[in-house]
Amino acid sequence: YVASTYLRGVDVIQVPTTLLAMVDSSIGGKTGIDAPVGKNLIGAFHHPKAVFIDPSFVRTLPKREFINGLAEVIKTAAIRDSQLFEYLERNIESVLAMEESALRKIIMTCATIKAHVVSLDDKEGGIRCILNYGHTIGHAIEALMYSEMLHGECVSIGMVLELELSNIIGKLKSSSTIGRVSRLCQIYGLPVALPKGLKPLDIIAKMGLDKKNAAKKIRCVILKAVGDVITEPVPVEQEQILRLLVPFVSIRPHPGPINGEIVVPGSKSISNRVLLMCALAQGNC
Repeated sequence: YVASTYLRGVDVIQVPTTLLAMVDSSIGGKTGIDAPVGKNLIGAFHHPKAVFIDPSFVRTLPKREFINGLAEVIKTAAIRDSQLFEYLERNIESVLAMEESALRKIIMTCATIKAHVVSLDDKEGGIRCILNYGHTIGHAIEALMYSEMLHGECVSIGMVLELELSNIIGKLKSSSTIGRVSRLCQIYGLPVALPKGLKPLDIIAKMGLDKKNAAKKIRCVILKAVGDVITEPVPVEQEQILRLLVPFVSIRPHPGPINGEIVVPGSKSISNRVLLMCALAQGNC
C-alpha cells in the first residue's frame, strides 16, 4: 500500500514469507490497510514488478499460520482445479508435514491459477471475483472476530456456508459437495462453524459492506461443484442468508384445540420425536 501511494506509486518487489501470501496475496496487485469498519475499504491496485517465492520460508511458520494459508489453497482448488482438490484429499500427511514436493505442488499450482485469473481481469470487474469464494461471509466474520481469528480460518467457515447458500438457492449440483469441502477443511485443522456469540444480523451488516455488492444487493461467489464456479457474483436475498445463519425454526402451538390423526413417520430419528413432542405439548417448548 505504501508503494502504491508514495510519490503516486513506486516500483515494488514481493518476497512472500507466508503460505497465504505465496499462493494468493502477493499476486494480483491488491494493496490495502484494514479499517475498523471493514476490510478492503482503503487500498489500490498496484502490481509488483516481480514476485520471488521460496517455499523454504513455509517451514519457519507456526503451525496455525501454515494452516491459515491452506484455506486459500483449498479455496483455489475448489473454484478452479478439481485435480488439485483431489491431490489435497490424497496427500494430507505430505502436505501437513510440509514435504518439499507437496509445497512446490500446491504453491506453483495456486500461484499459476491466481496469475491466470488476474491476467483475464486486472481490476476485478468480472471473473476475478471468483477468487473471493468464501470471502463475503469470511470477511464479515473476520471483521467481527478480528483479534481472535485469522483470515484463512474465517474464509474456511465462509467457504462451507457459501456452499450451503449455493444449495439453498438451487445452484449446487450435489449437496455432497458441502460435506466434501467441509471434511477437507476440518482434516487440515480449519474451522467450519460460526464462532459462538456472533449475531446473524451483525454478520449481514458486515456483508453489506462487501465490495462485490451492487444495487444494494449482497452478492456471493457461488460454486456449482468442485472446480465449477459461476464466474459472476450472484445476488442473494437477506432471508436466504438468515436461513443459512440461523439454523433453527420457531414452532408455535396452535391457538385452539387440534383435531385429527397423527401419522407416525417411518423414521424413528430424534428429530421426528421432537416434532411430535412439540405438536402435543402445552406451554413453551
